[in-house]
Amino acid sequence: MTDVKLKEKTLQLIIQRMALVKVKEGEEIILSSGRKSNYYFDMKKVIMKRDIRPILADVIWNKIKDDEISAIGGLEVGAIPIIDIMIDFYYKINHGFYIRKEPKKYGLMKRVEGFLFENDRILIVDDVATSGDTIVKCIDVIQEERKGKIVKVLVIVDRLEGAKELIEEKGYKLEHIFTVKDFEI
Repeated sequence: MTDVKLKEKTLQLIIQRMALVKVKEGEEIILSSGRKSNYYFDMKKVIMKRDIRPILADVIWNKIKDDEISAIGGLEVGAIPIIDIMIDFYYKINHGFYIRKEPKKYGLMKRVEGFLFENDRILIVDDVATSGDTIVKCIDVIQEERKGKIVKVLVIVDRLEGAKELIEEKGYKLEHIFTVKDFEI
């Protein structure tokens, strides 16, 4: 098994054990998409753990290393720790940004926080994709800002519930590290 495959398998097992929450039969969790499910990926438990962060960074880097990414961003909150990980571990990614769900009501009232420049080659990230609505919001704001070029859209887990198709309608391809089929659900 290659080093990359070993890291992917390690990350898959970590997610299976730490982040995958199955609810009791007859119970449901409401997802950010508004949909209901009998399982949930609590990815903050994975992303916010120091010893797991380098593994995740390496797995993501393997997916983007040939894309000449200069900026990484996504919608708050799911994307923020991923952005931080990639900026910390890979010097080729110069800076990051995140998009607020709503503009601030005070101060500079910005929607985009961090750095986003005209010549950026952008990687959009999120922890889990369900419907794809949050990623599309991010794409829309970047297009409104008229800064940078979105090169890749990547999520850790795709629940296979329509995100891929919605993002393709916007002209982009959703890539993933895992899909729901990779887990024992």
